[in-house]
Amino acid sequence: MMITVDKSLFLSSGGERDVYTHPQDSSKVIKVLKSSSNILKLPENKRRQLNDNLLDDYYFRLIEGRVSNFSHITRCYGLIETDLGQGLVADRVANFDGSEITDMYDAVSAGLLTDSQEEKLIHELADYLTDNRIIFADAYLTNVLLQKTGQNSYRLVIIDGLGLRKRDIKSWLHLHVGIINRIRVKRQAERIISRYFMLKAELADNKDKK
Repeated sequence: MMITVDKSLFLSSGGERDVYTHPQDSSKVIKVLKSSSNILKLPENKRRQLNDNLLDDYYFRLIEGRVSNFSHITRCYGLIETDLGQGLVADRVANFDGSEITDMYDAVSAGLLTDSQEEKLIHELADYLTDNRIIFADAYLTNVLLQKTGQNSYRLVIIDGLGLRKRDIKSWLHLHVGIINRIRVKRQAERIISRYFMLKAELADNKDKK
């Protein structure tokens, strides 16, 4: 069945995709390749290797049989056809009180939390990734939302960048060979921590210059 996506349901835009609230289920989003995406200009075989929707759908189906805790990542529910092209359905991350949600980069930049709160959350996320052997390929703070789960409680949820960003032999090894997978998982978990502290250092440096 074709889903019609009203432009008023637009939520956000990434490098290659636009994100809309699902018109039939506000707890879900639909991710659709932008009409201007360079991926659409590639030959079919290359397009399938680099299409983020296909990559996300493949990776989630790969891990859903062994991962039972989805507290820090969004579930994917498969591909659908929309009037804007093929879309990927995923969970929508929202604050418990309906307030505007922000990504971790902007939250840290704005000083929404204390340093100890931030560090606790970022280490919890890294531990979750290593414990569940989940690869966070695009380990950037902009791919992580700061979700308010209670009046004074928060958690980090990854909304983009899981798995690997192309289908090739190297990616297959990272996904399926135990020791290589564990090394990649650990490296990417350490990378998100490193990027957090790099941002904190940059913010402190900019403050000193004022």
